[in-house]
Amino acid sequence: LPDGIVDTDMLAANAVATAKIAAGAVTSAKLEDRKIINISGITNDGGSNNYINAATADIGAENSIVRKSASSNFLIYISTVVHRASTGGWAYLGYKRKINSGSYSADQQLLNIRDAQNNGTENRFWIDTTTGSVGDTVYIRPRYYNTHASNDNPRYCHSIILEFEP
Repeated sequence: LPDGIVDTDMLAANAVATAKIAAGAVTSAKLEDRKIINISGITNDGGSNNYINAATADIGAENSIVRKSASSNFLIYISTVVHRASTGGWAYLGYKRKINSGSYSADQQLLNIRDAQNNGTENRFWIDTTTGSVGDTVYIRPRYYNTHASNDNPRYCHSIILEFEP
């Protein structure tokens, strides 16, 4: 072989096949910013009807994630198909949260999603900066708010939670 080239015959058995990283060689300071460290399962409500009239209601299934870092944040994604029978009022999408066996919070970050009379899929992301401890279970529940009695029907709601280091 040319100078500087090493093949497998020249290496001891398992010399490169097993980990050789020194303790402390990889630290959080050496990792990229906003690295995803944990992902929840994906929930799906199966398309059940949710007729909502001038109210706020749960839509979709509860989702959860077990916190891996005390300093992490969460990226929450919620998608739902919305049928609006009227142009009156506004529709909002958001979520509520609880930690471990505590109570659910008030609605978090409700976002205006539509004011038109039509069908469509709405997809939204939120960054949740709730604090906690490693091992906490963080639950979210998708929420829908309608400002007018128009029989809005959000269905086929999906959610996923991604934990990341800010």
